[in-house]
Amino acid sequence: MTDEEECVDFTAAVKSYTINSDGGSKRTIYTIACNLSIPTKKKNNPKVYQWTVDKRYNDLQDFNSKLGALCPYDIEKIRFPGSHIFVWDKFAESFIKDRW
Repeated sequence: MTDEEECVDFTAAVKSYTINSDGGSKRTIYTIACNLSIPTKKKNNPKVYQWTVDKRYNDLQDFNSKLGALCPYDIEKIRFPGSHIFVWDKFAESFIKDRW
């Protein structure tokens, strides 16, 4: 096997979102589709795991920060969307989609 074939491959992408109202406060929940591919001894037949998670932006931001502390050289190449500090309506569809 070459080094490329032996690498574990992980991807995650926002697939959808919902806006939930809980006791008067609104929250945007992002559905993240994850895919983990692990090489096996059989050529071109990796073990693949797929799952989804539902998370708020703050949860994802915290996770990104923790990953950055563990592997800063890998994480610095990943663009993480900014906060909503200067946004008039953080629940506007255009703002939410821009975060993807």
